[in-house]
Amino acid sequence: MAEAPARKSVRKSVHLVNNALAADCLGENWNARTTPLPAVLKQWHGFFTGDPVKDHDIANVVFISVILALDVSWSVANKYATDALASLLFTAFFYVSLIYFIADALWIAVVPKSCKTPGVVIGHHVVVIFYMSIPFFYPEYGWCMAACLSVETCTVLLIVKRLYPHRMLEAAFYTAWVVIRLIYYPYLCWAFFQIWVEVGPWHLVIFAPIFQVLLTCLSYFWTYTLVVNMLRRRKKP
Repeated sequence: MAEAPARKSVRKSVHLVNNALAADCLGENWNARTTPLPAVLKQWHGFFTGDPVKDHDIANVVFISVILALDVSWSVANKYATDALASLLFTAFFYVSLIYFIADALWIAVVPKSCKTPGVVIGHHVVVIFYMSIPFFYPEYGWCMAACLSVETCTVLLIVKRLYPHRMLEAAFYTAWVVIRLIYYPYLCWAFFQIWVEVGPWHLVIFAPIFQVLLTCLSYFWTYTLVVNMLRRRKKP
């Protein structure tokens, strides 16, 4: 019976520490009794920087940079290196990319304040995850995945220019956006359609042109949004 007060004291101490940490992260208005867990997550102000958007941006830059490095490494190895090295790099490229899209979708679902359009981004990630089933079952189409994920260059440049505004970064971002999203992505729709025609109508590759069209349409939708926002900013006095 003597241990009960001790356990109670420990639980109380842990509770106080947790409340202190939560109050530090969520602000002084946070109330442990009246704020349930989902509401706590919605109020999250960011763990690393105090800003959920900036936290998400930094994590994205780090992980997407790794993905792009693996993308380039595998693409080069696939042409010039041994099959064993190319296979190893593709495995790393595939699973790091898969983990990123799953983790990022979960992050946004848990902390929707981390981006402006959480529903759209989560939907995008779900499409990409299903899209990745093609190179998973048919590694010979790994180049399709590498080609598609080159678009993440735009994501990195977008975030970096937001964190560190500079004209050179602006120019690099818009150039990459036009070249990859508005020119290269529509071309991939046609290229993947040709592959599907070659392999037959009942092949899993049928989803490649379908998903690519969806992602290309999303790119053009984002372009429209980007242009509208730019015009609105110019109209402001």
